[in-house]
Amino acid sequence: MRIQKLKPLQKLATLVTSIIVLGFLFVHIQRYILIHSDYEPAPEGMVFVPAGYYISGSNDAKAGVDIPKQSRVFQKAFYIDRYEVSNADFQRWRKTHSFEAGEGDLPVTSIYKADAEAYAAQFGKSLPTSKQWEKAARGTDARRFPWGDHYESKRANLRSQGATDRGKLPVDSFPDGVSPYGCYNMSGNVWEWVSDEQGDLGKDANGKTIKRGIIRGGAHRYAEFQGHVSHKTYEDLKSACSDLGFRCAKEAKPKGILSIF
Repeated sequence: MRIQKLKPLQKLATLVTSIIVLGFLFVHIQRYILIHSDYEPAPEGMVFVPAGYYISGSNDAKAGVDIPKQSRVFQKAFYIDRYEVSNADFQRWRKTHSFEAGEGDLPVTSIYKADAEAYAAQFGKSLPTSKQWEKAARGTDARRFPWGDHYESKRANLRSQGATDRGKLPVDSFPDGVSPYGCYNMSGNVWEWVSDEQGDLGKDANGKTIKRGIIRGGAHRYAEFQGHVSHKTYEDLKSACSDLGFRCAKEAKPKGILSIF
């Protein structure tokens, strides 16, 4: 039987298809390994968020145009601070940071993003990515708030319609409002910087791309809607707002040889 030789274009198509299939298999094998690996316990003051899929985004008709529709997203394992960084925490790093008596356990605010990043780096951490932050806040079941789908004022420091602004509260407030992984105040209290930035705002006078930082979580003077864990908004990178703070994150590596993944 005569074997027909493949034409060059057919060979190329076969090669490309093979590469795509192998790439697909590698990604899914890698994800399987990451999901089923063992990891070191979370460092003190942090919680462990395991590798796996979660539902990101929102199908709410009122969601902003920048909020993508819900989709299934894979996220590698990581650690994230249980609490927002407090005034006392920040002062231990930056001795010149000052605050009123009795406010040591309030979240540090009026912090530039660059300062938040510098603080995190000193401890081998970083700001969480927007996707890390969202998974830590909502878990895997597409809930609107860290505790579930329905807002309850006893679970978060947000300003309900007609209610009085409660101001900033201690970082360990609202134990009934923690996320599935044990993070406090991921809905309300203060907005939180994440590492992502919006960079499609044109150019400045020097030809540099104009960027804004992404912030998440809502704050004490904002409505319930801003406290949805899918919600995000933007802030000038040179702004240091009185209701904007942060928490830190750190990538988790599998134990032993599997750490190459």
